[in-house]
Amino acid sequence: VTAEPTEGKPSSWSASIDNFAYEDSKRLFVISAGNNPEISSSLDAWDNANLSKIQDPAQAWNAITIGAYTEHYSLRNATYTDWRIFSDIGEVSPATSSSVRWTWGKNSPIKPEVVFEGGNYAISPCGTDFDYPEDLLLLTTSGVRNDLTVHKDTSAATALASKFIAEMTQKYSNYWPETLRGLLIDSAEWNDKMRAYADRTSVMVALRTFGY
Repeated sequence: VTAEPTEGKPSSWSASIDNFAYEDSKRLFVISAGNNPEISSSLDAWDNANLSKIQDPAQAWNAITIGAYTEHYSLRNATYTDWRIFSDIGEVSPATSSSVRWTWGKNSPIKPEVVFEGGNYAISPCGTDFDYPEDLLLLTTSGVRNDLTVHKDTSAATALASKFIAEMTQKYSNYWPETLRGLLIDSAEWNDKMRAYADRTSVMVALRTFGY
């Protein structure tokens, strides 16, 4: 759960998370970066991410902040004939947020640490509208009416990251949370789209867009 965009400065909320993680070695927080509330179909996914600031309390130093990228591209729904996908394969998801424009600058942590699959959007033929067809989202279980539903954006990415951490915890039950955190982040790799983006911007902008 996240609230309003932050400038990277600590808040009472993020400070409490930092304290909980520091004081009890059994605690590890995985927090979504938060979603862009003002997605523009006239901008590409990278610019959308850079303009959207990560939300409170995801600036917590001791938490793992998760952004979203996507490899979903297959749009079969006839309702969206002639629509095109918003993000190319391997780019950040349209709704993800970054810490590129945090005014606290170098004093703030690099967030997100990593990105996971968050689904994709589609842009209308005229280029003025966007939508999120189920074809481009993540399938998951539902506890409401149907057995299955779809999930998207940084919430879906955070759920996948939590699953990854849980599987590591099961396999390496004696490892400290700091070790599990290190395994998650240090095992991450930039794909070709991310490397190309870093080449045309800077390593720091890339880090603050999709992490390590």
